Amino acid sequence: MSRRLELEITESAEELKALLHQQSEVKLKERVQALYLLKSEQVTELKALGKVLGRNPSTLYRWFEGYRARGLAGLLELGTAHNGCARAIPPAVEQALKQRLKEPPGFKSYGAIQQWLREEYGLQIKYKTVHQTVRYRLKAKLKVARPSHLHREEAAGVDFKKNLPRRLEVLPVLYGAEDPALAVRYWCYDETRFGLKTIPRRLITLTGTKPLAPVQWQFKAFYLYGAVEPLSGESFFLEFSHHDSDCFQIYLDHLAQRYPHALHIVQLDNASSHWAKKLELPENIVLMFQPPYSPELNPIERLWQHMKDQLSWVLFSTLDSLRQTVGEILQDLTPQTIRSLTGYPFILSALKHANI
Repeated sequence: MSRRLELEITESAEELKALLHQQSEVKLKERVQALYLLKSEQVTELKALGKVLGRNPSTLYRWFEGYRARGLAGLLELGTAHNGCARAIPPAVEQALKQRLKEPPGFKSYGAIQQWLREEYGLQIKYKTVHQTVRYRLKAKLKVARPSHLHREEAAGVDFKKNLPRRLEVLPVLYGAEDPALAVRYWCYDETRFGLKTIPRRLITLTGTKPLAPVQWQFKAFYLYGAVEPLSGESFFLEFSHHDSDCFQIYLDHLAQRYPHALHIVQLDNASSHWAKKLELPENIVLMFQPPYSPELNPIERLWQHMKDQLSWVLFSTLDSLRQTVGEILQDLTPQTIRSLTGYPFILSALKHANI
């Protein structure tokens, strides 16, 4: 279904009808006719208007851009500067496409963009033109999408970001950190699994060459529990054989002991192990849960991705060899790298607001 064309026409239908009879050139008549048909609402969609006038919708867009810029003078000026052939995708449509590409759902393919241009604007654009425009003019490309849970509520994520500054002001007071000498630290925590099963990633080959890479399907693994401090770039990791509340308890105890002279606010997800009734939180640990199904709010996810990118397509024969490589990656992590990966603006802004 085509979208209604939004164009503010200042002239009345009667004025446009009179102007239409004054034109002697066919090219000028059809331009005024296009404006009259829209003003009188005999036609409201660009695609339908193109069919009535026998004109490509991209041509009509150029006419209306002239009208938007300089009124009737812009509409009726023939031979306006167009160096070379006019673009198949008009600038106004290209801008709308750019905005659409900024939305996280994106498009599945260039063919899907072709369909969108056809349905929304009535434009029949060649695949090659769409590809060149999107890939080279708009600098957009195919990316691996982050899976999003069906029950994820976008509004909850917005509220979390909005209310974080206030929560960071209140939590230290609620949990006894009124002493100005006691530091308050903000950590982002999560667990991830490292196993012998091959980690796939995209590969670059020439056109017509299908990437081929060996994989193994062994399911032996271990877990890395970790927290990063976006403000300083500091981190704290422990390895465990499995994932449960007992391991989480041990991790929290070690974190509290590692930094005993601070109150630690720890952002984390809603895994059942984080809510276990038998958990005994250290006195200097405060858990702050992010909205359900919203891993994108936790910057440590980017660190896990950074680490696993380095392990992609590597075949490990034993867990010990994998463990050694993971350890080397952790040793190479600098505070600058961690800050770059995890310094989400909404977190840093909230910390500054709360004087942390």
